[in-house]
Amino acid sequence: MATGGPITDIVSDGENPTDNNIPRVIDQSILAQLTDENKIGKGTYAIVYKIKVDSNEYAFKIARATISRFADSPEPVKLSADENKEKEARIVQQMLALQTLHKLDNKNLVKCVKSWLTEANMCIQMELCQCTLPPLLASKLTLFGRVNHMAPRNTYPYSEICDLEYFICAHMCEEIVRGLNYLHSQSPPIFHRDIKHANMYMAILPDGEAVLKVGDYALAPLQECTAQTNTKGVGIYTYLAPEICTPPGVTAKYTPPSDLYSMGMIIPELFNFNYTIKQESKRMEYLQDTMVGLIETKMPNRTKMNVLLKQIEGFFKLVDTQTILSQYAEYNDRLMATGNE
Repeated sequence: MATGGPITDIVSDGENPTDNNIPRVIDQSILAQLTDENKIGKGTYAIVYKIKVDSNEYAFKIARATISRFADSPEPVKLSADENKEKEARIVQQMLALQTLHKLDNKNLVKCVKSWLTEANMCIQMELCQCTLPPLLASKLTLFGRVNHMAPRNTYPYSEICDLEYFICAHMCEEIVRGLNYLHSQSPPIFHRDIKHANMYMAILPDGEAVLKVGDYALAPLQECTAQTNTKGVGIYTYLAPEICTPPGVTAKYTPPSDLYSMGMIIPELFNFNYTIKQESKRMEYLQDTMVGLIETKMPNRTKMNVLLKQIEGFFKLVDTQTILSQYAEYNDRLMATGNE
């Protein structure tokens, strides 16, 4: 088994596997699979492995828990009565948050199947997806023969997307927003806090349908969900709303517009357009206006979720169905010809 980092002390010393229906001890059959060979992802706060349970493949995330302030101590620490009370309160809070994750069920969310809370780690067994959004977008650019207009110091002539690519991008955007809307519609609302293209995943459903899913939201309910405050180190500045980029020592409060600002910054990446220049066509102007409404500096002026959903419906009205079908046939023939070479 891999050692070091978040994996350390993964097995709880306790024998109480059913506290609040969240196990405290990891199954041995899963522990045996947490090897470097099965590692598929690593971030600042978590490691992800591919595991197999009952012949089905899953992703298994191990993230640092905040049960005890003394989890990193090399020696056993005797806690005071107040510290024990604080520890138990954190356990209850995180147990309830993990139970919330299990109840979330939406086509456009990566499904959390099971979770564990040990002394030092939160472990979550999740639906395994095929890839993240960045390689999917790169493949799309290759298919349509376009350069990346979001790349720094890009000197290539600007080219507008065709009807088929626009339709595909609009569908991607709709799926991401529907997943995000589902999180925000919970009571209390769940804010993702780290919306970016690398946290969006493509999954193939049993019926063969490919869908985009919002992922890496699993830690959001665990971050002081009642206070909804910012957590140091969460989010990338490119996608962070201005109200979240506060000076050190100043607490920032997450709200639905904070996530929507991040969504606005994803739109140019989805459609591959330079939003800083004037757009020539009606549909690109509409797209640019939608994006600008989401990244308004002042939160009260930022586009609301219900308005965004209606604006996305408008995306599909700005493409011609017959042109899409014609272009689909053309690109499908091109793919078939490439595959036969």
